[in-house]
Amino acid sequence: PFKRFTIKKGAPPERTKLSYAEVQAIEALDLEPESLLWHVRNYFLFAFYGAGIRFSDVATMTQARVTEGTDADGSAVPDRLQFRAGKTGKLQSVKITPPARRILAHYLDRAEGDDAFVFPLLDGYDLSTPTKLHNAKSSRNALANKYLKKIAALAGIEKPLSTHVARHSFADVARTSGWSMYDIKNALQHSSLEKTERYLKDFDSDALDARMDDLFGEA
Repeated sequence: PFKRFTIKKGAPPERTKLSYAEVQAIEALDLEPESLLWHVRNYFLFAFYGAGIRFSDVATMTQARVTEGTDADGSAVPDRLQFRAGKTGKLQSVKITPPARRILAHYLDRAEGDDAFVFPLLDGYDLSTPTKLHNAKSSRNALANKYLKKIAALAGIEKPLSTHVARHSFADVARTSGWSMYDIKNALQHSSLEKTERYLKDFDSDALDARMDDLFGEA
């Protein structure tokens, strides 16, 4: 009886993104150092400046995953993140940009040992099994999303801010800055260009608006 029955696909989820100016507005907020708002803001910005790193990978980033290089005067500085993405299992290598380096400066070496987590997201949780680790990350992600809504309000941003918006925002800022689809695919560690095209298609309305204005002029 079900041979002729098909399930209708729902509308694809809307991908919220921030402009770079909105990201900078969040960065410019005067938040109390070491407060939960301050930490959550740092996690969000680190994900954005780290090429859209997923929150779960930020949470489990260990000291050993941060490799050092040298700056212009020969001083040792954090240079790259090298880690295996929790969702895909792919090895990722991301250059640590100056904004991400400034955030890391608050956290590196806070705990001893290469296996110590860089960020205090999972401190105090029982992580002895995969299920407990997953539950801990989910709990902290929910809490971060709660505080990101407060951060958005403080920055005057009327968008539903969440941890994953950092990834969307990086992808769109890279797109509007002229990155090739191939470069964005590599940064996001997508399995194919088609997946990256699907990921970015919801972000094309602004570009289309601009081209319509160029073609027909504004009223």
